[in-house]
Amino acid sequence: MAKIVLISCVSKKLSHRACAKDLYISPLFRFSLRYAQEKLSPNKIFILSAKYGLIQLNDEIDPYNVTLKKMSVRKIKDWASKVLQKLRSYCDLERDPFCHSRREPISQVFDSVPEIIRNAFGRTSHRKAIAVFEADFVE
Repeated sequence: MAKIVLISCVSKKLSHRACAKDLYISPLFRFSLRYAQEKLSPNKIFILSAKYGLIQLNDEIDPYNVTLKKMSVRKIKDWASKVLQKLRSYCDLERDPFCHSRREPISQVFDSVPEIIRNAFGRTSHRKAIAVFEADFVE
């Protein structure tokens, strides 16, 4: 089983194209990435981008001003569906538990996307920037 970490994007970014891990420059993002790398020792880290969906740390992307907080429920569900589709290309989501405070498959967690987005990536005063789960990599 491999450990996978998802880190939420942030609004503070460089003003030019860069690798995703370098584009996001807020203290929250920097801390989350450093914490994931040094304390969680994952096999893979992805960033959840409001514009690009699931991205890898070394993906080159342009800065943007898009937030899930301002999207309709329909658009958030479409975004989540694309994220899950891409995540499925890396690992088996149907049988692997989501291990950060829940015990159902992550695909079921994303079925309640508006609640997850509010609770994990935005509309609360205590923002959770990191989600961790274990999965078997797809070969």
